[in-house]
Amino acid sequence: MLQGGADYALLEAVNPHLPEKPKEIDEPEDPEKGFMWSFYSEEEKSEAKEKYAKDEERYPDYLSEIEAWRTSDEVSKAPGRLRDTMRDLKRRGLLLRDESRRRYDLHPVVRGTVRDQMNHSQRDADGGRLVDHFNAQPARPYEEAERLEDLSAGLDLVRTLTQIGRFDEALNAHRGDLSNALTFRLG
Repeated sequence: MLQGGADYALLEAVNPHLPEKPKEIDEPEDPEKGFMWSFYSEEEKSEAKEKYAKDEERYPDYLSEIEAWRTSDEVSKAPGRLRDTMRDLKRRGLLLRDESRRRYDLHPVVRGTVRDQMNHSQRDADGGRLVDHFNAQPARPYEEAERLEDLSAGLDLVRTLTQIGRFDEALNAHRGDLSNALTFRLG
C-alpha cells in the first residue's frame, strides 16, 4: 500500500507477525453524569442506562483480553520475527534500504505481487493498521512544508484510505491543510 517505503517505526506498527489486537472498547461513561442527561426523554434515559450497564459488564473482559494479548508469547516474539523476515528479504535482494532517507521499500515486483494476492479483508485489516499508525503520529503543520517529502505522512494516509475503499475519510484527510500545502506551499 505504501509507495514511498517505510521507516522502521512504521514497520513495527504494522508488523505482520503481531496477532490481531482485540477490538478497542472505550471505558464506559455513566450517562447520568453527562451534561445532556437532563434533555433525554424517559425512553432515552432507560436505553442509555441499559447500554451503560452492558458496557460496564463487558469492559473488564476487554481489559483482560488486552492484557492477555499484550503478554502473549506471539506479541513478545513478533519484533524478533520481523527482524528475521527483514534480514531474509534483504539477503535475497527483495527489501531495499535507502540509507539517506532511512527508509525500507520492497522491490516493486514483490510489492505488486503481494498487493495482488491480498484478499479484501487482508487489505482492509492491513490498511486499517496503517491508518491507525498515521493518525497516532504527532501532526506536523503542513504550512511548514518545503518539500513533497514533508507531506508524505498525509499523502500516505490519503492513499491508504483510498486503497481500502474509505473514500469519504480520504477526501476529508486531503481537504484543508494538506490540499492547501500541496497547492500553495509546493505549487
